[in-house]
Amino acid sequence: MSEETDPIVVGWTTVSQSLEAEDLAERIVASGAAACVQVEGPTRSFYTWEGRVHREGEMRVWVKTTLSAEPRLREVLRREHPYEVPQWVAVRAESVLPEYADWVRECTRSAPEG
Repeated sequence: MSEETDPIVVGWTTVSQSLEAEDLAERIVASGAAACVQVEGPTRSFYTWEGRVHREGEMRVWVKTTLSAEPRLREVLRREHPYEVPQWVAVRAESVLPEYADWVRECTRSAPEG
């Protein structure tokens, strides 16, 4: 896949607290696995875990990356996410301003040195 055709991917995860979300966002961007991460919330999550329905407040973490950098992002999530089983859902962006797409590709081209 050429760099110019590397699709932009938008994905999201959740964490329980604002500070966790900010720390995770910073680690993701610093790793070079994403160009931009936004934190929003709180939001309410309802889910089944260990046979029980839970109701929790969470923060949503939005991540902008490329299809080719997304495997690196998954590794960062596996290593840095505070949950035992982190949510990660990602979709290809259907319409992206070309200049923005170029910036995302530039930021995620390779992991930062050092």
